[in-house]
Amino acid sequence: MAHIVSSIEFVQNFKKHIHNGDSVLKSMDKLCCSKKTDSFNQSIHCWWLYYKHGKGHRALMQTDYEKTLVQIIKKGAEGAPIYEHLELLESEMLKEFDRKWRAYLETMPFKLMIPLLFFFFPSYIILLFGPLFMQFLTEVPL
Repeated sequence: MAHIVSSIEFVQNFKKHIHNGDSVLKSMDKLCCSKKTDSFNQSIHCWWLYYKHGKGHRALMQTDYEKTLVQIIKKGAEGAPIYEHLELLESEMLKEFDRKWRAYLETMPFKLMIPLLFFFFPSYIILLFGPLFMQFLTEVPL
């Protein structure tokens, strides 16, 4: 889920720069100069460098949301209004993050039962039957 969070953060920062009056080109230059090293920021930075130099390089984006973001940025660089599209994309990304987070939280009880079954349950069996076994060994003549 980390790739979702970094892409949402990027969209929010991009919207903030656009809202403050920066152009798409200036906003992208500022955001690509940041020192973030996650895979999304590296791929968007690589894509932006190729795009600025007029090369048709396709960056490998992981999700459809990231691919849509690249298309929106392209349209904005060409002069089209993109603020409403960014707001819509951000709301969809937040909904998707919330859905994935809830699904992850719903699976946590089952994942937490694995140590319980493999470690705690055998120790309880030993605690229950250990004294009976010891008593059995002391009463059985060898």
